[in-house]
Amino acid sequence: MAKASGVTISLRMDKVPLIRDTYRFVDEGCIPGAAFRNLDFVEMDSHMAADLNYNLKMIAMDAQTSGGLLMSVPHGIADEMLEELHAAGLISSSVVGSVVAKGEKYLCFES
Repeated sequence: MAKASGVTISLRMDKVPLIRDTYRFVDEGCIPGAAFRNLDFVEMDSHMAADLNYNLKMIAMDAQTSGGLLMSVPHGIADEMLEELHAAGLISSSVVGSVVAKGEKYLCFES
């Protein structure tokens, strides 16, 4: 999405809501092989913050899609959208990043 749009997507991994025991499973070494392949695929186009927690980095690379949903909305309506999601009962919804002018890399993973 970032490459096709010519922008940089910056994600704050400490803001990404995790499903129950996700972090514990990764901490115990339960990391799907596809996560390592995804890391290999995006690594050249990504900046990983030096202080980025390894487990959160690998969670970001997990290819499974049966969990959360990532939405990109215009900055001007993000707060309104978040209020509506919370009102609809989706209380773990949060702003986890931003889209900025193209920097050195297409993806930026912050802690």
